[in-house]
Amino acid sequence: MQETDYRYLDKITVSNSTDEESNPVTFTYEKSLDRPNPNVASWGYPSVVNHNYLTDLFGDFDGDGRIDLIKYQAAASPVYPTINQPGLYLFKNFYSWGGPYHEPVLLGNSISATELKNSIAINLKRDNFVNNRQGFVTYNLIANPSTSKKDLKLSFYKISNDNNLILDFTKTIPNIDTYNDDPDSIDPIGSSTVTILGIKNFDFNGDGLSELIVQLNYRFCSGGGIDPNTPIFDDGGNLLPGQTCQNFQRFIVVDPDESIQNDAWHYSMQLYNYQEDPFKTYKSGDFNGDGLIDFIKLDQNKKSYLITFQKNFQGKYESNLSSFDSIIAIKGMWKDGLTGDFNGDGLTDIMVPYADDTTLWYLYTSKGIGFSEDPKHFNSQYRNRTVFKDPYDNISIGNPRTFVAFDINNDGKTELISLQSGRSYQKEYNQDNPSAGTKYRFTSGSGVKVFFDLWRKS
Repeated sequence: MQETDYRYLDKITVSNSTDEESNPVTFTYEKSLDRPNPNVASWGYPSVVNHNYLTDLFGDFDGDGRIDLIKYQAAASPVYPTINQPGLYLFKNFYSWGGPYHEPVLLGNSISATELKNSIAINLKRDNFVNNRQGFVTYNLIANPSTSKKDLKLSFYKISNDNNLILDFTKTIPNIDTYNDDPDSIDPIGSSTVTILGIKNFDFNGDGLSELIVQLNYRFCSGGGIDPNTPIFDDGGNLLPGQTCQNFQRFIVVDPDESIQNDAWHYSMQLYNYQEDPFKTYKSGDFNGDGLIDFIKLDQNKKSYLITFQKNFQGKYESNLSSFDSIIAIKGMWKDGLTGDFNGDGLTDIMVPYADDTTLWYLYTSKGIGFSEDPKHFNSQYRNRTVFKDPYDNISIGNPRTFVAFDINNDGKTELISLQSGRSYQKEYNQDNPSAGTKYRFTSGSGVKVFFDLWRKS
């Protein structure tokens, strides 16, 4: 049972000039879901531990092609007998459906909950060997006594075949609080404070291996006079009278390629946004069809610009900004837009809701050198939790609506999906003894709506 709309190749047979066939080459496929009764619904959920996407780490850490979870447990668990002490635990095949049950595995306590929260899963090559299991990287700021400055230490971990957590290697970026390798860049005057905003996993060259981007925020402050008439400018921090501060971001590429010599494995990269978080305000995908990851950003007129990445003559990745579509201005709420290949042509498209109070969306289909625009109608936004009580004291609660873009039927085209849950309380009177009061019958449920074939013209 493949549960897909793809057509699968069965065999290839070659014939000669007299129509004599050779032995065929046959193809077999691992089933995406194997169940004895195909009439049984495949949708379901396993009994799993509570997880938090902000603090826990997901990835394929044992190489079986299924999602695993690494979670820090601060105390013993009454549900899982093997969680009998604080530490880092591996939950294999976390989203299994009817598959084998795996007891959580203790990985030790060499990593704190904060370090795990700062981790991301990565794919690396070591000693010219590409492991089929993912590892992860985390970071720490460490004091350097020789420079009186702080260094950024990156620690790369892997999990062995016998479920041991192994520190594979470390890399250190020196003087991270004053990092600036661009001779043409001049930092603002004043004292600075650096904050590590996080690490992002990128694959700039499409080889399936990880390159990293370290995202930094620098806060420069100057002034601080004692004139009581001097205004206080507040950027979100604590300021002295007359003091002004400004924040700007810097992005450092970390290339873990083991063939890179000396300190050439870390360097700054321009992402054309110093104030806002480009990983939240840009859209990522393959918009120009070169098979590599790109960014789309908007200017003040909602015109789109393409950011691409390639290596320069020094072997370092650099970005390039160019106009993508100078004609079409993007309509709607850009920050709520969703990306996907909605028509199956291999290019990334964008679906943008127009406003909170309307079912109108705009599909921006990439043509490789620009967009086409097509209005669509789907569910409206539903951002707030609502509680409704009718005249008979029945209560209905609607939770906020979530939208995702996903190829739900595996046909090579992305669908737009709306998810929403809610519950209701139906008031019931005690008929035998009205003085005993009332009770409520509780019902919960969820709704899923899928928009197929978005690429068809409205």
